[in-house]
Amino acid sequence: MGPAEIETRPVMTTLIASSAAFSSTAFAEDCRALPRGPEKRACVMREHPGMFEAREAKKERCKQLAMERGFTSDKGTGGAGARKNFVRDCVHGKQS
Repeated sequence: MGPAEIETRPVMTTLIASSAAFSSTAFAEDCRALPRGPEKRACVMREHPGMFEAREAKKERCKQLAMERGFTSDKGTGGAGARKNFVRDCVHGKQS
């Protein structure tokens, strides 16, 4: 082993360790550790964007179904509260 090999080994070891420490998974947030609220929602949206896209699509389908079934924002036909309750139940799978 020559002197050049001995000098490069610590440098290579340091570079490998540094790359592992600065990888994207090392800096990934643990959203479960955050309390409920806007910060946790923002964290989950950053880390798992597909989860929210599917949820929003389902919510839109439920809103459309509510309109088809006659739930409108007019107070005379059940009121906005009834539509809101229907959409919430639909998103949770309680309405068909």
